[in-house]
Amino acid sequence: MTEPPLVAPLGFAPQVKVINWPLGDLAGVAEITAVLGMSRQGVSNLLARPGSAFPAPLVRLRCGPLMSRTLALRWQDEHR
Repeated sequence: MTEPPLVAPLGFAPQVKVINWPLGDLAGVAEITAVLGMSRQGVSNLLARPGSAFPAPLVRLRCGPLMSRTLALRWQDEHR
């Protein structure tokens, strides 16, 4: 008898992106707005703007983008 798999198949093949990033530096849009003192709409606009110098999300989840606090603060220092 074979043992069941440790992870059950999800029924689809999602794209998997492995990131090696400090967990304490990861932030969603709400956290980035608080750190930068901007509105949610402002951050969303920066993320949607083609060619924006704003740091791209490290990964996009179903709940939204995951970004780096450090990169967002560096962007703020360079562009404000």
